[in-house]
Amino acid sequence: MQNKLKILIVDDCLEDRQAYCRYLSQDEKYNYIFIEQEYGEDGLEACKQAEPDILLLDYMLPDMDGLEFLQELKADCNGSEPSVVMLTGEGSERVAVQAMKYGVEDYLVKGDTTAETLRLVVRNVIEKSVLQQELEASKQRFFTSVENMLDCFGIYICIRDNSGKIIGFHGEYLNAAANENSLIGLKKQITLQEKELFEQYCQVVETGIPVSTEVLCFSYENSERIVSQAFDIRISKLEDGLVATWRDITKRKQSEKILQESQHLIQQIADTTPDILYLYDLKEKRNIYINRQIKRLLGYLPLAVKKMKESFLENLIHPDDLQGLKEHHEKFESANDGEILSFEYRMRDKKGEYHWFSSRDTVFSRLNNGKPRQLLGVVREITTQKQSESALKKSEAHFRHIFESNMLGVMFWESDGEIVDANTRFLEIIGYSREDLQAGLIHWDELTPPEWEDVDRQVIEQIRRNRVCNPVEKEYFRKDGSRVPIVLGGSLLENSTNTGVSFVLDITERKQIEKERSQLFVSEREARKQAEAANLAKDEFVAMVSHDLRSPLNAVLGWLEILRRNIDDLETRNQAIEIIKRSAKTQDILIQDLLDISRIAQGTIELKISPVNLQSILKEAIESAYPMAIAKNIQLESELDSTINSTMGDANRLGQVFGNLLSNAIKFTPESGNIKVCLQQVENIAQITVTDTGKGITSELLPNIFERFRQGNDIETKQKGLGLGLAIARHLVKLHNGTIKAESAGEEKGTTFIVILPLYSEQ
Repeated sequence: MQNKLKILIVDDCLEDRQAYCRYLSQDEKYNYIFIEQEYGEDGLEACKQAEPDILLLDYMLPDMDGLEFLQELKADCNGSEPSVVMLTGEGSERVAVQAMKYGVEDYLVKGDTTAETLRLVVRNVIEKSVLQQELEASKQRFFTSVENMLDCFGIYICIRDNSGKIIGFHGEYLNAAANENSLIGLKKQITLQEKELFEQYCQVVETGIPVSTEVLCFSYENSERIVSQAFDIRISKLEDGLVATWRDITKRKQSEKILQESQHLIQQIADTTPDILYLYDLKEKRNIYINRQIKRLLGYLPLAVKKMKESFLENLIHPDDLQGLKEHHEKFESANDGEILSFEYRMRDKKGEYHWFSSRDTVFSRLNNGKPRQLLGVVREITTQKQSESALKKSEAHFRHIFESNMLGVMFWESDGEIVDANTRFLEIIGYSREDLQAGLIHWDELTPPEWEDVDRQVIEQIRRNRVCNPVEKEYFRKDGSRVPIVLGGSLLENSTNTGVSFVLDITERKQIEKERSQLFVSEREARKQAEAANLAKDEFVAMVSHDLRSPLNAVLGWLEILRRNIDDLETRNQAIEIIKRSAKTQDILIQDLLDISRIAQGTIELKISPVNLQSILKEAIESAYPMAIAKNIQLESELDSTINSTMGDANRLGQVFGNLLSNAIKFTPESGNIKVCLQQVENIAQITVTDTGKGITSELLPNIFERFRQGNDIETKQKGLGLGLAIARHLVKLHNGTIKAESAGEEKGTTFIVILPLYSEQ
């Protein structure tokens, strides 16, 4: 065992440093003293103080990269720096070449480094260092060769004719690498036939001026010229000949081309994206990069924004949003790498107008202490979405105010007589409960006394002809059999022929007043005038309420449809309209179910029939339901026959059926329960079952479970919908020439829904 050699390990990974020490401690040939440092600055200081023999250097350090470290080391040591082995996780040829140019003896890829490899590389570095020292004391010719050595090395002697003209070169010495990797013009014998570089070789010998050049060989693939071989060559005069070193840089050149293409692609993406891309320095409070979209959206050139430096926030951010943005930046103090944080704020364009934007930011780089230094962000304009959101909120508030009014009764109805929804005031007027409504016990045609049936027929005919009717006076039966005088007006919903909305005004008090007045006033004429005036005021009031009732409902449906058509699949779009979706979700579900029920009643539901794969539809439904199941810790299993034949149907409507069944199963299954979906073929039909371990269905409710507005007896679940889903599902299955049924052993014993669909063989 020789004297101990000092090895300095500069690597920010403790586990890697410990592994390197352990590997080298097992070396039987050399004995080492280990010095460890985590940061580049500490490593440089250790080089000065300890003067190590060998340096194991990680390319990616917390405070600098390996090339920056080598620059500092070379400046500090003045040629007395230790032998360096670079450790990199990238495996990049570019990094390796640069490192070699900075004097690195060898490099290792971290993930591929074994104990044997590390000991062999360190030994080679030690032995190479000893050899270099020996060579420096030997012949100048060999010293010059070593100084120029890359990979391949050769010494050539001039061959001259009688006149002294160089007619060729003889290879006096070629190392093994040169013999294996001969370059054009650099073989054992170089003659006049080697035209490519021959004249340059002669100029080096005659003038003594060295030559350093690259030789590229090209080939063509699909009419595109590519680099097939590339060499880095250095030629120096040596006595009456030359010394040549060359290395194969084909991979480097190919990598450089790929890198250039990638950089060009990235720049194209940055310049063509509709969003603003930026890199913001938290410490310096300035943008160090911003793409060209800033000019399109705000009118500022990227260079102008970067020149604003710290004043950028005060110049462009709305004063009311400044504090929020600062708090947004502070959140990154505790944010993890890769974590994305969002924030909405306003920025002023060059004309002085403010626009709404939504940003998504993540940590791009950190300081030595781990604190975030730079943020990478994407900014999207959401001004239109903000305006839509505001309009939708106002429209919904207006509609809700009317719907929940304690003066005016509102009901949604179908032409077959069924009342599908109503506000509390309407139920108070007719004396029914919400449970009666949900049970489907209220029909407008059954509320009308026989003597008023002609009025109902006139109203219906007017609505069919004009889509709206003039207010009329009539009476309704209350639940207890008593009568209540009302004013009734209504209209069809937009895009519907059988579903409408009506308002009902209780005029009991007015009728009583009219009766009393008729008794008090002697003059029948005056009483009639007053009644006519009252009727006129009533008509105007009812007409106004009718208009205000329809407008917000149509606005809610219209804005939701506009937003749905304009949205794309980007995450930031979903984030931008999340508030709109949340505020309108309940209203949207209600209206969509009402419309489906209306279409069912009218027979206007249209299916887009095509061959569909039931397995794929079920998988999509399961994937959509999975987050809901996870939230309740419900085990969602599936057993889907992959060999089952296709069926003819509407993929979207079938997905609606299965999604509804899964949603119901999750809703009525307690936490830690189980749901299983099965698909199997029985002869020429497909059988789909959805089985849960939930609350089950009582024997009383089971026969009517597919009726409209049918729900379980649990109050909590009743508040989650109108009970239309299963009715819609039954109709959609029926349209596909299938059947659906429910099976349950009773309460708390789970439920199984069975869907039968015909299968079709492909011809």
